[in-house]
Amino acid sequence: MRKSMKNRIVSIILIGLLTGGLLACGTEEASVADGSRNETPNEALAGEITFWHSFTQGSRMEAVERAVTQFEAKYPNVQVHVETMTWSDFKSRWKAGVATGDLPDISTACNMYDVEEMVHAGILQLTDEVIDGIGRELFSDNVLSELTQNGGVYGIPYYSHAYVMWFRKDLLSQAGLSVPETWEELYEAAKTLTDRENGIYGCPVSMGTKDFVSTINLHMYVRSGGGLLAKCEDR
Repeated sequence: MRKSMKNRIVSIILIGLLTGGLLACGTEEASVADGSRNETPNEALAGEITFWHSFTQGSRMEAVERAVTQFEAKYPNVQVHVETMTWSDFKSRWKAGVATGDLPDISTACNMYDVEEMVHAGILQLTDEVIDGIGRELFSDNVLSELTQNGGVYGIPYYSHAYVMWFRKDLLSQAGLSVPETWEELYEAAKTLTDRENGIYGCPVSMGTKDFVSTINLHMYVRSGGGLLAKCEDR
């Protein structure tokens, strides 16, 4: 466990699917970040852990504070330093940390694309041991494969967003259309339903310069055809 200097290598990353996740930084030395195995007496584990997270909402922040309190009670010789930052600040913070070595032991991450960037920046450690300690069977194989590079898993998924498409039965019925089941059918239905004079659009999608909704839609479209939106070659 880290004693004084901050390390340049992240030990554990917990990652949410599409949004939200947790990363950890550290060395190859033993870490107490995983409480699922306790082969060493709690009092024998000593040191400090720095934890970055972006759970700024009240209930989420309170849950983090409770978890830290419980952890420190279980490991009385371990001190956890918590730093809270917004998702927008996270990227600039970790990119600066790559150059300065000012990285945490554990941290959240915004999405799986951030994890891939960090893997190629060389600042993450494998999380397979932690995943196996929790129970690999509890995780989706597809999700773990998304977080796998060079045969190892570099993140721990902990929640997923469910994206759904709403449709107007009345508008489809008026146009004599059924619910689209393919991209081609969606395209034709969107064209048919679009009525700009009356402010009706066949397939409106929320987009903005500060979100990635359009990227998610493009990602789903490309993946449904068996392709990849972006591919980073392994070093």
